[in-house]
Amino acid sequence: MSTRPELRRDLHVLAHLPGVLRWYRDIGGVRRHASPEALFLTLRALGAPLDSPRNVTEALAARHATLAAAGIEPVHVAWVGRLARLPVRLPARTAGARARVPLR
Repeated sequence: MSTRPELRRDLHVLAHLPGVLRWYRDIGGVRRHASPEALFLTLRALGAPLDSPRNVTEALAARHATLAAAGIEPVHVAWVGRLARLPVRLPARTAGARARVPLR
């Protein structure tokens, strides 16, 4: 797999969005990084539209478009009764407008 910096960056961002970890610490405390191939195959297994490394940037743009259109993720979890962050994405034309968001 190509290791072009742009491809690697886009692959890392695409992996971050669904919560795929790019590294871990082994039993000895050594930090181990996932290879680009492992990230690519993991993302494919999770349903990312990846046929080849060439379309990582396209898949990232599609994911950003999907997130922007959704506005807010359908489910958020509050740990220990606290919701740390609730990102909301709105179109630029709504800047300054008021919104009401019921939470259950």
